[in-house]
Amino acid sequence: MHGFCERILDGLADLAACDLVCVLLINSDGRVASCAARNLDESLKRSFLLRCAGQRIHHSDEAGLALDAVLQRCRQPFARVSLPLSGESGALRGVVMLARTGQPRFRASEREILNLVHPHLENYLRAGLRCELCEALQERNSAAAAAVSSLTARERQVVGLIRDGVHTKEIASYLAICPSTVYRHVSNIFRKLDVRSRGELVALLSGRLTGCLEAQSPVPHTTIWS
Repeated sequence: MHGFCERILDGLADLAACDLVCVLLINSDGRVASCAARNLDESLKRSFLLRCAGQRIHHSDEAGLALDAVLQRCRQPFARVSLPLSGESGALRGVVMLARTGQPRFRASEREILNLVHPHLENYLRAGLRCELCEALQERNSAAAAAVSSLTARERQVVGLIRDGVHTKEIASYLAICPSTVYRHVSNIFRKLDVRSRGELVALLSGRLTGCLEAQSPVPHTTIWS
């Protein structure tokens, strides 16, 4: 998402007469994910990130105060305005901060322009987060598909039954094996697919991986599947 920060900087560069534009992206747990700044030297940027790294940011004022503390080192009067950017859930996922030194506060007309731009920046961020999530899911599905292909035919049968909510004793009865053998298959499956529970396994197998299992390991129809 660092490229996203840079694009916001480019878009805001001519919007307001500012000495500084800073974009901070925040993970869902409140920790800083990325930061980009225009006209903020590296030493001040490092100081700003160090201040942010020591806390979880859940409100734009927390990021703004951290930037204020850094700008005060310049020993010049300054004015700052912050635009909080929320994600789909409403939680804070970014902050855009604009500052100017040696000048009066932002005029009402300037704030009005920023208020008009604000929802567009927020929508842009949400679109970027959705794309990032889709890419992560695609990578995970690709890796999971490769892992599924390493399963034996019997393990794929067990996985298919687990996916449909069949319990260990029913799996053993259906496949005519003892429950301890089912447990051994499940242990091997967890290891190969890098999951720790049946819930994680089912989540991993959602979507296109379901078709992969059914195509590779068909099993006869039985009332267990109904």
